[in-house]
Amino acid sequence: MSTHIKLCGMMRPEDIETANGLKPDFIGFVFAKKSKRSVTPDQAAALKAALDRHIKAVGVFVDEDPAVIAKLFADGVIDAAQLHGGETDDVVAQVKALTGGKCPVIQAVAMRGAGDIARAAASPADHILLDAKGGGTGHPFNWDLAKAVSRPYLLAGGLSPDNIAEALETLHPWGVDVSSGIETDGRKDGEKMRHFVEQVRRFDANI
Repeated sequence: MSTHIKLCGMMRPEDIETANGLKPDFIGFVFAKKSKRSVTPDQAAALKAALDRHIKAVGVFVDEDPAVIAKLFADGVIDAAQLHGGETDDVVAQVKALTGGKCPVIQAVAMRGAGDIARAAASPADHILLDAKGGGTGHPFNWDLAKAVSRPYLLAGGLSPDNIAEALETLHPWGVDVSSGIETDGRKDGEKMRHFVEQVRRFDANI
């Protein structure tokens, strides 16, 4: 089975153009206002309009009102929601209810210790994403913690073209999520994006 790829933090038309050529499974729009990669709903809508229809757009939120998430889904700006704050199981349920169960929900879990392993296992979200504390820091967490997670997951946290092959060989995750690792000076770097995707697909072709 091929590894799912998510390229996160899309902000510019050229980011979308590169993604369209690479055809990852997902791209990410960050709606957390404090993030340096934050986009507005209008900006995301314009970028989504240019996105290859086979690529799913994931909205990344931090403790957002579920109604805001549901509207972005209803408007076709996002195809899935990633909850990256302290959202409870009730929030996951609200997003599902407000979208008629049609919006897949990804819950991010900051991996710091054994308690986070249990939280990841118990999440009612459709998918879980294992990340370093804070997210978007460019630093990996202790991958030994991921080895104890029994359900499929997206691996995030400090991934880059330089370490993705090692991560795949070590953990065999369901998917991988990268943002800062495909940037140069805070902007998406087309060459790094290509190198990252090529590394994942080369690994998949050899297993």
